Amino acid sequence: MIEIRTNHISEKQLAQIALEIQNRWNVPTFVKMHEIIVAEDDLEPRASHELFQDFENGLSIIFENIQITAAFRLRRTGKLRYEIERIPGTDLPGWMAEIEETPRVPEGVYECPHCVLPDTLILGDNKPIAEYSKGNSVIGQTGLNQVMSTFVRPYNGKILTVRANGMLPITITPEHPILASSSKTTETHRKGKYRYQLDFSEESWTQAKKLRAKTFSADGDYLVVPIIKGTFHEKQINLSPFIIAQKPKHRGYLAEFPLSEDTSWLLGLYVAEGSVTDKEARFSLSSQEEEIKVRIESIVCKLGNSTYVRCSDAANSMLLSIPSRVLARAFDAWCGHGASNKEIPDFVLCHEDLSILRAFLKGYEAGDSYTHTKRSKRSPGYRSSSTVSKILAQQLQLAYARLGIWANVGIREYAGEGLIMGRKCSLHTEYSVSYSLEPNPKRRRVRFLGERILSPIRQITEEDYSGSVHNLETSDNTYLVSNAIVHNCGRRFPTDIQLSLHTKLHYIT
Repeated sequence: MIEIRTNHISEKQLAQIALEIQNRWNVPTFVKMHEIIVAEDDLEPRASHELFQDFENGLSIIFENIQITAAFRLRRTGKLRYEIERIPGTDLPGWMAEIEETPRVPEGVYECPHCVLPDTLILGDNKPIAEYSKGNSVIGQTGLNQVMSTFVRPYNGKILTVRANGMLPITITPEHPILASSSKTTETHRKGKYRYQLDFSEESWTQAKKLRAKTFSADGDYLVVPIIKGTFHEKQINLSPFIIAQKPKHRGYLAEFPLSEDTSWLLGLYVAEGSVTDKEARFSLSSQEEEIKVRIESIVCKLGNSTYVRCSDAANSMLLSIPSRVLARAFDAWCGHGASNKEIPDFVLCHEDLSILRAFLKGYEAGDSYTHTKRSKRSPGYRSSSTVSKILAQQLQLAYARLGIWANVGIREYAGEGLIMGRKCSLHTEYSVSYSLEPNPKRRRVRFLGERILSPIRQITEEDYSGSVHNLETSDNTYLVSNAIVHNCGRRFPTDIQLSLHTKLHYIT
C-alpha cells in the first residue's frame, strides 16, 4: 500500500490527483482526509512491480499534466510513503480554485452535476437512459459510440425544458452543458434599403440555464444537431442469429441478407406497414396499392422466398405475407417489435452508401406519408408522415439530415380508441415528421453549416422536480437528447488530461 500525505491540499483537490493516479496505473485509489492511499495489493505481482518501479517518475509527470509542478514538490519519506509540500510564495493553478466551488461528492457517487430524467430516450440502443449499461451503444456527435459508465443520483430542484425549431423538447438539469451557437445580426443601410445578415459564433458548451431563446427581434442561441457520418459499409447482413435450428434435409435458408436499394426499400416499407408472427413477416396494404404489392413480390422472389395475399373487401385492405420464420425474426429484431418500437436499423441509418438510406426512406414514405400540395409561392408543398414511435421520429430527422433535408418533428397528443384498417386500436401519442418539397434557403429558420445543423431555440421553461436523474460517460464525451448534442457526465475541464478524470471518486470516512 502506497501512502501520499499532504497538509496543503484540500480533499477535493487531492481527489483529482488520486483520480489521475487511478487512471494512469488502473489501480484502486482512495482519499482519506489529507492522504491518498494506493491499494496496490489488488494488483498482480507483475503489475505491482511495474507500479513501484515507475511510481515516483509517473507521479512527477502527473504533476506536470495537471499544472501543479510550480506550486508543489514531491518528497519521499519512506519506502512506500510520499509527501506533497507547497512551495512558499507560489500561485495555485486555476482548477484548484474552481473545484472548491462545486459541492462535495459523497461516498460512492460520481461527480455529475448535470443529468437528464430517467425516461429520456437515447438513440443508439434506442431505450430510456435509465436502462443503459456499460458497453451499450449511443449516437454522439461523431456517430455510434460506446457507453463507458452510467450514473444516477437523487435530485430535488429545478429542471429546464428547451424547445427548438422542429425538434422534440429537451428536459434537463440547469447545469447540463449543451452544444450551442449564438446568432449575431448585423444591419446595413444601402440605397434606401435595410439589409440584415445573420452570423453565428463558434460552437461552445453552454449550460442549459445560460441559453437564450432566439426571437424575431433579438439574437439568441441555436442548438447543434449533427449530420452523422456513415460508418457501416457491409452489403451482406448475417442471418445466422435468427436461424434457431436448421434441419439437415431442409434447404432454402438464407445465410445472409443482401443489403441493396431494393431490400432497403423493403425494410423501409416494413417499418411503415409491417408486423410479424412466429411464422411470417407481413405487410398491411390498401387494396389500391397494387404497384407496391407487385414490387414486394419481386424483391422477395429474388431473395428465394414466396408470398401470399389475403384480401378484405370490407376493410378495403390486403395483407401480404412472407412465410419465413428467419426473415420474421430478423425484421422484428432489426426494425423493432410493435408500432411504438419501430426503428431504423443502425446498418441503414449509419451506412456510408447514401443510396441505401435514400431507398429506405422511399420505402417508408411509400407506406406512411402523404403530400400537401403547394398553395402559394410563400407556402410550398410538403411531405408528412406520422408514427407512434418516438425512436423512429428522431431517427427520421437524423436520416433526412444526412440527405441535406431538414425534417420537423412535432407531437400530437391522442387518447382513447380509433379505427385503423378497419380494426379497433388504442391511440397513443403520435409524432409527425415533415419536410418542405421546395425549401427556400432565404426563409429557412434552421441552418445547415458543414457537418452541423443549427436550430433556433424558441422557448425555455422551468419546473420543479424530485426524483432520480441519470447520465452517461461515452467514448466521444457526447450523446444526443432529442437529437441535440449534449455533454456526457463529469466536470468540463480545459485540458484533455483534466477531462480524463471522469471516473469514480472513492472516499474513506
